[in-house]
Amino acid sequence: MAEHVDPVRSDACIREALGEPLEPDEAAGLFVSDMWGHPFNNLDVMIGLPVEPIEPAIWNHRDKYREHLPPAVRDSRSLRPLLEAVVSVADNLP
Repeated sequence: MAEHVDPVRSDACIREALGEPLEPDEAAGLFVSDMWGHPFNNLDVMIGLPVEPIEPAIWNHRDKYREHLPPAVRDSRSLRPLLEAVVSVADNLP
């Protein structure tokens, strides 16, 4: 089982910003990479910014990549299956 997911080592974030298609594993990697930032780290609290609730933020980040994600990640309706699907993607990377 994957213990972590490394950020995508490709130009996927550039292609995504340009509206170009992504491979499902690239989209899953970008989704996970996004969760290392706002609001998932506690920097906002430390500098006094409003804190977004975590669960809605996860769904918002997932929806950003939704059309490119593998079906199990894209179609998850609760957090546990969502996170299990993301870990499954990481487990199956070459």
